[in-house]
Amino acid sequence: MRKRASKFLDIISEIGNFLSQSPKRKSDALLFRIEAVRLQRALFMDTPMGSQSDLARLLLNQASTLHKLKQDEEACVLDEEALALRRERYRVRPGASQAARLAATLHTYSIHLSSAQRLEEALSTNEEAVVLRHMLYKHDPDEYIKPLSSSLKNLALRRRSVQRFRDARLAEEEALVLRRIMYEKDRDNNRKALADCLHDHSITLNDLGLPKESRAAQAERDALRALMEK
Repeated sequence: MRKRASKFLDIISEIGNFLSQSPKRKSDALLFRIEAVRLQRALFMDTPMGSQSDLARLLLNQASTLHKLKQDEEACVLDEEALALRRERYRVRPGASQAARLAATLHTYSIHLSSAQRLEEALSTNEEAVVLRHMLYKHDPDEYIKPLSSSLKNLALRRRSVQRFRDARLAEEEALVLRRIMYEKDRDNNRKALADCLHDHSITLNDLGLPKESRAAQAERDALRALMEK
């Protein structure tokens, strides 16, 4: 019976994944996401530790769909439940893989909190994600440089949203260092990420009353975007 339920759950989950790729089918995708979570909860009641990671993943899938539907408060409720599961998993098995999953959950949760206009909570959640990703980056730079740069970029946005422009600049400068490293290793696949980071940096510099530095960042951004159009 459990194997049959698990197989059915996989099918429901895959349908939800497929529908979520279509901009016009997000509401339909949500129905399958909800059903997948319901089924996984039943399995979780039987074997909590064995189903913990799967339940967290499906909760986050549902939260992602809710976010796309601009239902961010509802998404945050699911994020919080998934986060509690990921924290417990990391407490029991404090390795790099569990730390990475916890950091990714925090990163996503901060985005949903920000969209829900819970700005201070979004900032503190993003800061926790950065702490974990710094730790992971020291452990394996090649594997975790991209996630760390993404969380630093978002941290700058979170700081700007609460008028902490100098602190935002520091996060952007660190993100830029990482994105320049990525760009030098693979220019075609990292050009847009570097240009986007420079764009944000130019806005922060302008907010800080540094128009010359802002224009320099814009010029570098524009040069990268020109290469993307060729």
